[in-house]
Amino acid sequence: MPPPALFLRLNQEVRGPFGPDVLADLAQSGVVTPDTEASTDSGGPWIALRMRGDCAVLFPPRRAFRFKAKSFERMNRRPDPAIDVRPDSAPPSSREAAGSPHPANRAPPIDVMDILRDNAQFEARREEALGLTARSDRRRPACLILLLLVDGFLAWRIVADRSRPLTMLYSLAGLIVVTFGLTWVIFSAKDRR
Repeated sequence: MPPPALFLRLNQEVRGPFGPDVLADLAQSGVVTPDTEASTDSGGPWIALRMRGDCAVLFPPRRAFRFKAKSFERMNRRPDPAIDVRPDSAPPSSREAAGSPHPANRAPPIDVMDILRDNAQFEARREEALGLTARSDRRRPACLILLLLVDGFLAWRIVADRSRPLTMLYSLAGLIVVTFGLTWVIFSAKDRR
């Protein structure tokens, strides 16, 4: 049975009357709680909505959500015996068949550094050597031609302008800077790539 039209006391103010549909909307939006005081008359007596039997439909019990019980599945169902990690025990035969890095006459290492060292040695035995060939540098001859052209031009400026000592001095400085700079680029900077 839906509740009758009720007056509500919200924030110390009397509001209403609200019909069953409006009360249901207010309860669903959270404006009205089970502790909100209500009355059929605007003057009282005020009673909490949870105490009124006809307002039970406004606040249906919440559905309880629970996690499913975990189902455990045993993944490792091998009939092999457990591995013994004591130093005096021999490694299992299944590891030898799989190409284990540990020889048959020695127990597996217990220390982390020994394990890493053995694994690195095992991987080094399995890897193939890379065939490294020197790459030809097609830009080096072009840089040498550029160096000869610029040096030739600057040397010609030194010889041609003997009457101008300042031009001759700048040409000589340019010749030195360009020669050392391009030589460094050709033989040092290009080899770092």
